[in-house]
Amino acid sequence: MAATRPNCAGRGYSKNRLDMPNRNLHNRIWAIPINFLRWRHTYYNRLSLGITAEKDRGEAFFKGNNSKGFDFYSAHFFLNNYRKKLKSLALGDFNASFGQGLILFSGFSTGKSAYSTLVKRNARNLRPYASANEANYLRGAGITYALNSNLDLTAFFSSRLRDGNLTGLDTLDEEVANFSSFIDAGFHRTAREIEDKNSVRQNLSGLSFQYQNRGYRLGLNSVYHRFDKALILTPQPYNRFFFQGESLFNTSLDYSARWGNVNAFGETAWSDNGAVASINGLLMTLDRRVDAALVYRHYPRNYQALGASAFGETDGGRNEEGLYMGLELRPRTGWTVNAYYDVWRHPWLRFQADAPSRGTEWRLRLTYEKRRRMRAFVELRQENKEENAFENASAYNFLTPTRLVQLRTYVSNQVSKALELRTRADWGYWDDGVGPQEFGFAVVQDVMVHPIGFPLSFSTRFALFDTDSYNVRFYYYENDLLNTFSIPPYYNRGSRFYLNLRYRPVSALTIEARFAQTFWSNQTEIGTGLEAINGQVRTQVSAQVKYVF
Repeated sequence: MAATRPNCAGRGYSKNRLDMPNRNLHNRIWAIPINFLRWRHTYYNRLSLGITAEKDRGEAFFKGNNSKGFDFYSAHFFLNNYRKKLKSLALGDFNASFGQGLILFSGFSTGKSAYSTLVKRNARNLRPYASANEANYLRGAGITYALNSNLDLTAFFSSRLRDGNLTGLDTLDEEVANFSSFIDAGFHRTAREIEDKNSVRQNLSGLSFQYQNRGYRLGLNSVYHRFDKALILTPQPYNRFFFQGESLFNTSLDYSARWGNVNAFGETAWSDNGAVASINGLLMTLDRRVDAALVYRHYPRNYQALGASAFGETDGGRNEEGLYMGLELRPRTGWTVNAYYDVWRHPWLRFQADAPSRGTEWRLRLTYEKRRRMRAFVELRQENKEENAFENASAYNFLTPTRLVQLRTYVSNQVSKALELRTRADWGYWDDGVGPQEFGFAVVQDVMVHPIGFPLSFSTRFALFDTDSYNVRFYYYENDLLNTFSIPPYYNRGSRFYLNLRYRPVSALTIEARFAQTFWSNQTEIGTGLEAINGQVRTQVSAQVKYVF
């Protein structure tokens, strides 16, 4: 995931479920795992409506605080390009995004990756919401309306309850007067978690004018947040300039312009405390075999935006200034070279850095691809940044330069139309200059079998990993049930195995099952709190039924 960072159900496992409807079909979809229910109707890319219900392990079902059944319900109605004037209409739950993400960006966004020139945000202003994620959505109504052939107006209003850490009492009526943070995990199992459920009402409204004509686009955007309680943070040096209060207003100006082989884009945003943040970039085709990207970002320490998800090293679009340079070369047919170099600084303190700090990161990947047969790459990545040094005799933390180096190799081979093999191997080390160097490696083998003309298919993985700590962790995307994904970190010492089965006896019916097991040889307890397991093995079993009418 992403990338913005997913909410985790357990250690490193995402609760996010993506819905990717077939835009060429008129269909209705039922998806029924044990703790998840969805009905969705789509008509090409013009109409989407649906209902989603979900509960997590340990949450009540038709009893206790969930007398109405599931812990989370979501519903949406969405029209897209319904009329020449009415470009989109959202009712119920939806996502909204403006510009390059400096004031509002919902859903998943691209960050630094091996695809070194994919740095520009291009999300639609309004999108339907059909996920089981209990945090990243809006609830209300939105519309995009064409005022004329060049000018579009997008407006929305959202009012929803969110989980929050409640703090403080009003001395007059003894009601909770404020909260210290949002809680996005979505768990409601214990008395404390239930008490914090839906404890803060957030009203959010937005307005955007988008003008487009002959290769350029200009947008004027604004969003306004209002809470029924004040957000009062627990005082820490690093959060001194974070937003606190009951309301926040942001406005921004974003643009995109194309001249021949050059595309310029960016956004400049203001928060109501007077801070100004900006991001500007260039995408250039220097030759038919060479593409380049250049992005400069300036996010002041006191810039405040609750819905921001802009390109950068850290989340939130604040306390960062940096320059990113990316390059993609295609020297010969089948060969691709991707590279980037990013340098940044944080002008104020941040979590685990008790002084202004700086860092650099670079990545180089060489890829060879033979169409429909095989794909292989080798990648080297290094990240240097300053963080607190905890192993010292002083009463004060001091910054030390840390270095993370990772080497990855990958080979995917389409043995036949029915069989594909994928092999990955990673090696890395981490060094903070204070303690000993930490090393790690991981080897992963995937097998995908899709027999032609046979209703049963499967994919499986076996992985071995051995790292000295979480500092040398490796992330791998995992195949999962339909519309579900997970990107867990592999660290410590152990092995992981999973098997996905998919049975499709008729075109309308799909039955899926998944078995996954992780074994850690160097620990006797897994997880913490309610997710803790006494032992060395964690096993997950899941199933899903999908029927298309």
